[in-house]
Amino acid sequence: SGHGYDGAFCGAVATVADGRFGSALLLPGGMFDAVEVSPGYGLDLGSNDFTLEAWVQPWYDMYRYGPQTILGKSGGWDGYALRIEDHRLVLRLDVNGQVVIAGTTSIPDGSWTHVAACRAGDRVQLFVNGVPEGSGWAVLPPWSSVSSAWAPFRVGSTFNGDSFYGLVDEVRLSSTSRYM
Repeated sequence: SGHGYDGAFCGAVATVADGRFGSALLLPGGMFDAVEVSPGYGLDLGSNDFTLEAWVQPWYDMYRYGPQTILGKSGGWDGYALRIEDHRLVLRLDVNGQVVIAGTTSIPDGSWTHVAACRAGDRVQLFVNGVPEGSGWAVLPPWSSVSSAWAPFRVGSTFNGDSFYGLVDEVRLSSTSRYM
């Protein structure tokens, strides 16, 4: 990453494939298949502005159903996860209870799509291909802190599984709201 957050494959062996820009992570969609970065506070979102983003190419089929986690840092009761649920972008934030922000745009099968979630102050907004999602925003109390110090950061699955099947490229976490 260039910031000391080096990841390692866990679960089945993920591979590298042609990506949106250079190489991408090809995730086979098995339970807990992911790239994992060790636990710590460095990738917690806290109560500050943030942007979570990636280029994704999900593959849907009749044998793989349910949520597909793009990235997240979740211990089951706390943390965050940017996912695809029912072909739509969803951000789950565990902030004194779970806040779920769901988009309306269908994420196409087998096509590259840019997805992002941003927090600016007390507002959280989803974006698909740079376009704000109409109902994909929520207002959080300004003191709301999103953290999960003991959980690892993962690309491709969460603590509970919900593995991604397809390609993920250009994952970025920023401590600023890049699109709001």
